[in-house]
Amino acid sequence: MSYSSLHNHSMYSLLDGYATCEEYLKRAKEIGLKAFCITEHGNAYSWCYFDKLKKDYPEVKMLYGVEFYECFDRNDRNKDTKYFHLVAIARNERGRVALNELITLSELHGKYYRPRVTIHDMAPYADDLIITSACLASKLSREPDYVKCIEYVKEYKSIFPHFYLELQAHGNNEDQEEYNRKILQLARYTETKWIITTDSHAATKEDLYYQGRLVQIAHDSETMSESYNDCYLMSEEEIHAVLDKQIGINAVNIGLANTN
Repeated sequence: MSYSSLHNHSMYSLLDGYATCEEYLKRAKEIGLKAFCITEHGNAYSWCYFDKLKKDYPEVKMLYGVEFYECFDRNDRNKDTKYFHLVAIARNERGRVALNELITLSELHGKYYRPRVTIHDMAPYADDLIITSACLASKLSREPDYVKCIEYVKEYKSIFPHFYLELQAHGNNEDQEEYNRKILQLARYTETKWIITTDSHAATKEDLYYQGRLVQIAHDSETMSESYNDCYLMSEEEIHAVLDKQIGINAVNIGLANTN
């Protein structure tokens, strides 16, 4: 079984992603992916380049998404709860147009540190979007109250008919491992499907070194201030090597199947 990679950042996630568009599609073809989705941070800069390239990689279905900066209130200027990450993927052409409209809204009417939207801004477009709960910078990750997390999941599901909880295949990261277990628990308790992503910021493991230098530039730091361990486009076998011991092979198989 092959899987679909649904959370990826190219060099157009500025000073955060490293891979070029073609490096990603070459890697996706090499490891036999069914589909590849680009989800830049708050923008759609790379879409036109992927659209030109996709004819050369017919084996891989090209999908378009955004990792939005979700907030509770676009008028709020509280730096302690300024934004959370949330992934939205276009299900169809209406969904692609919807993402453009939401990006524009976030830039013109939600900018505070980052371009922000609320889930209520996204609600009118819900039927045409797939929503996933994103990474350690998500609302579910930042909320320590498990009961509140259950409420958040139920709220997401009440608005978005195509909502998935997201686990990520990152090893040697205690926070990620703990969060993966939390997400799996939430998924089972709320009867919500889960997917597995790699939150790729580089096409290959070797390129993570250079991606790290971009992060240093972004943070004006001599040392790495963020952890991107295993944030590259992994094969199915590599994902199993990381996650089987964290959540069990059966949960991994289900999560990978759900990506398709």
